[in-house]
Amino acid sequence: MDEITTITEQLSVSADDWLNSHLSNFDPLVFESGAMKQIRRKAFIEMAMMVYIDERLGDQNRHKGFRDLLVERANERHYYELLLRNPSKLRFHGPALVYAHALNELQQPATRALESAMGRDSAWAVERKPCALIDVSHLCKLAGRPDIAPKMRAVIEFGAQCNPPGIIESELKTVYALTHDVLFWHHFGFEHPEYPSETTPGNADDRYRGLVLRYLAEENYDIVLELVLCGVLQRALSPTTVRVVLKIVLDSTEEAGYVPGPDMDESGLISAGVDEISEAEISDTAETEWRKNYHTNLVATVAARIIDHHWERFLAETSRPTHNCTARELEELGSVLKAFAKYDLKTGASRLTDVADSRVAEAFPDVIADTVAFLKDQRNQNGNYGYWTDERLLFEASEDRTGSFEADLVEPIAEECETAIQTFENR
Repeated sequence: MDEITTITEQLSVSADDWLNSHLSNFDPLVFESGAMKQIRRKAFIEMAMMVYIDERLGDQNRHKGFRDLLVERANERHYYELLLRNPSKLRFHGPALVYAHALNELQQPATRALESAMGRDSAWAVERKPCALIDVSHLCKLAGRPDIAPKMRAVIEFGAQCNPPGIIESELKTVYALTHDVLFWHHFGFEHPEYPSETTPGNADDRYRGLVLRYLAEENYDIVLELVLCGVLQRALSPTTVRVVLKIVLDSTEEAGYVPGPDMDESGLISAGVDEISEAEISDTAETEWRKNYHTNLVATVAARIIDHHWERFLAETSRPTHNCTARELEELGSVLKAFAKYDLKTGASRLTDVADSRVAEAFPDVIADTVAFLKDQRNQNGNYGYWTDERLLFEASEDRTGSFEADLVEPIAEECETAIQTFENR
């Protein structure tokens, strides 16, 4: 038995245990504030996706309490009338109905509500980003209306998979757009007559490794797990990388007792593409813990089981070279990307120099090449490194400033950056 089976099983069981202990938090019709209403309704549709994936994996009873909640609420008038009141919110109020329909659990009144809302002009009179159009295409197909679904093959040309985010100069929301494009294109990795059977077009595959390393260093296991799953579906990662990264996540899970979510709330808000959710003021400690961790544990149980489901085929089809890098070595290269992403050029350059003669630099030449290219792009017209407009203005506006901006900040950074570049150019 491949080690991946043990890792994914332990990861999914830990996530499931935590999710089951927080089942009541996913009820979309129980809330105490406007902010929690939005967050719980977002969590509900993401939970619905998990239940649908359970079905595709032949594991219908794995989350029985969640399935029961989905079926009950999707067929409740108070819930499906949310979509009838505002069909333009199809991506927010529609998924639970669509997944219940795909499970043959949507009753006639709710089915008529879904059909009515999808047939109204206001459902389509919305300017949507490519990732949102792919999301809507997915909903239409599962609702049995492929005839009105936006064409994935046309839309994806304008999305993140065909216009890939850089491993350093990219925002988290763009990386989530990338993973969602890929997951919906692949129908989460399950064959379906209305979905493409091949990997996506575009040239983002070479970016997965760098993005995984960067967010691994940031301990954002939420997006790391989505990227690893997409990397498996796209055959864009090596089996060794998948094993080592998942083992790192599992180690943190065993320490915490669940899969720990990122410190920021941003991923939990952006991941579904529901831009109207604003930052909530939540004083209840239990609610705060749930809000921080629920999405990561949903992703973990889904990603772990899909990766295991695809593993043998992935091993047979991936052409990515293997390596012998340890978890620490991956994290060291990731820390370079993390520093540069924060525009800490001095720290990033110093760490880049440190990994020059390491196995990880040899194993990830594309990541090194992109990182060196980024650093070269920071060389300004004065021959120094970095673009410091705001920092300079703040320094000059300070009444108690001492020293020289150039001598104390710019020149030390330039020395580190030049050393790092020369180290790799001389190899």
